[in-house]
Amino acid sequence: MCFAQIYIINSMFTIQSGLFMVMAYDRYIAICKPLQYPLIISDHYLLKACSVAIVGGLVVCLPMVVLTSELNYCDRNLIGQCFCETLKVANLACVRNNVINMYVFVIVWFTTGFDMVLISFSYCMIVRAVLRLQSKEAASKTFSTCASHLVVICYYYSSVVILVITSVMGEKIISEVHTLLAILFSLIPPALNPVVYGLRTTEIRAKIFSMIKKS
Repeated sequence: MCFAQIYIINSMFTIQSGLFMVMAYDRYIAICKPLQYPLIISDHYLLKACSVAIVGGLVVCLPMVVLTSELNYCDRNLIGQCFCETLKVANLACVRNNVINMYVFVIVWFTTGFDMVLISFSYCMIVRAVLRLQSKEAASKTFSTCASHLVVICYYYSSVVILVITSVMGEKIISEVHTLLAILFSLIPPALNPVVYGLRTTEIRAKIFSMIKKS
């Protein structure tokens, strides 16, 4: 059960990162190349891009689970975490295995790191295009179209970086802090998504304001 949880958590994280990259590229084309948007961001492209993100996340995380499950574990079966995190579980093994640590490092930096570089590049180009607009109203309206996406991305990746740093520091940080950060990382982004994206939809926003006025 714990290994299944490792696979699901890591796969969902990798898939989410890939989908963020797809969304950033969509915003880049919409703002920087609006006339070419219908041609580039076609239904075929979206299907292919999302499929690559999903299948890639499922495939690259599978060896992580296999390597972790093949370790020889001692009598210890408790981890200072609220869910089965790969390195925490691997540290329960009788003999330290550097292969799993190296694989986790490679996956994080060559998948998530690659996504972050492309997302940063996309938004640098977007900011550059927005600053070139003559009208401040047009610039504000253009940038607001990707503001919700940017808020979610900033929170998501900043929480990931903090979680990785605290995991590397290990026992230097008390276990309650590890647990709190893990809960914030696991619960807030999924809860934040419908709020941020929903408020960007006119119909949903109007309905929410109407309910607030009635109450």
